Amino acid sequence: MQAVKKFPIRLFYNPKQLASTLTRLAEFYERSRGAELSGEVAANRTTTDGAAQLQEFAKQTSSLTLTEIEGKQVLQSVGISVPENYFLPDDGDIESFLTSMPFDGKRYVAKLVSRTITHKSDSGGVALNLKQPEQVREFFERRIQQSTDTDDDVDGMLLEEMVGDKVELILGSTNDPIFGPVVLIGLGGVLTELFQLVTWRVAPFDKEEAKRMLGEIKGLLTYLQGFRNMPETDMDALLQTLETFSYWVYDQHDTIESVEINPLAVLPKGEGVNALDCVITLKSDADQAVYIEI
Repeated sequence: MQAVKKFPIRLFYNPKQLASTLTRLAEFYERSRGAELSGEVAANRTTTDGAAQLQEFAKQTSSLTLTEIEGKQVLQSVGISVPENYFLPDDGDIESFLTSMPFDGKRYVAKLVSRTITHKSDSGGVALNLKQPEQVREFFERRIQQSTDTDDDVDGMLLEEMVGDKVELILGSTNDPIFGPVVLIGLGGVLTELFQLVTWRVAPFDKEEAKRMLGEIKGLLTYLQGFRNMPETDMDALLQTLETFSYWVYDQHDTIESVEINPLAVLPKGEGVNALDCVITLKSDADQAVYIEI
C-alpha cells in the first residue's frame, strides 16, 4: 500500500478546444510564476505566520470550521486587517465586560461566536447599531439562553465597533479538484446571493491581475474609484489585500479547504480595508491524501 495523489484527467474531443485550453494554462503559468518571483510580491508575502496560526487552531479543536474570532486572528497574522473586537465567553461576566467598554458616541455590532452557526444573520445571531450597554446586555443574555435551550454550540459574543462609509465586497476561495485554490471576488454583504456579481481566478495572482478581476464586474471598478460625487475607496489597500489573500490560500492549499470573507469592507481612500466577517474551513486528513493500491 503506497500513498499517492489521484488527479482527474480532462478529456478533449475537439483539437481547437484543447489548444485553447493549453494556451490559457501557459499564459496563467507565466503570469503567476512571474508574479511569484517578483521582488515586490516576495517582500509583501507574510503567509508564514498565518500557517503557524492555522496549525495551532487545528490542534486545539477537532472541528474543521474555525470560529469567527479564530479566523480573524489568522487573517491578521497574514496581514489582512480586521476591526478591533472584544470577546466575552458564554460564561463571562457581562457587567464587568460592559464596564470596560467605551460607549460614548460609538455604535457596535454584536455577534454570536459559534463553530456551527456560520450564517449568523439568518438565525438572529447578529445585532446592529447597539449604542447603550443595556442593548448589549439584552442581546447577550437572550441569545446565550436561546443557544442553551436549542443546544447550539455557542462560545460567546463578539463585539465590534461598526464601520462607517464603505463598499461591501465578498472575497473567498475554494479548492478546485483540477486547478487547486481559486479565488472569488465580487459584490458582497447581503446582496451576494441575490445578484451573484462575482468573478474567479486561479491563485496566486498579483495586484495587476486583481485589478483586471474587479474590471470584469460591470460598474464595480468605476464605483470603487469614485463615481460622480461618491468618495473614492482605498484601491491600493484592496489590491494589496487581494494579492496577499491569493498567495496565502495558494501556500496553504494543503491545509485550507475554503475561506469566505463577507463582507470585506473597502473604506475611503487612505483608510484601508476590513474583513468584517469570515469563515475558514480546514481540510480533513482524508482530503489531504488519497490512498490506492498499486
